Amino acid sequence: MKGIADTGFVVAFLNRNDGHHDWAVGLAEQVSEPLLTCDAVLAEAAFQVQNCVLVLNPVQEGLLLPTFDILEHLPQLKDLKAG
Repeated sequence: MKGIADTGFVVAFLNRNDGHHDWAVGLAEQVSEPLLTCDAVLAEAAFQVQNCVLVLNPVQEGLLLPTFDILEHLPQLKDLKAG
């Protein structure tokens, strides 16, 4: 399964007390390739769980793959219009 991991998923996956923890773990078990994410999601999740190492473990283990490089997409991002 391909997918994108947002902060909510990462926090739920890491925090056993989160109401969506079982859902996140179950989803992670179905993943056949890394879930795409970005540095901002990892930073926000680290803030939420108050543990950088805990957030980096799924990256090291291959569950999460930070892929968005703002420099690579800077011209397109600057062309976006505020809604």
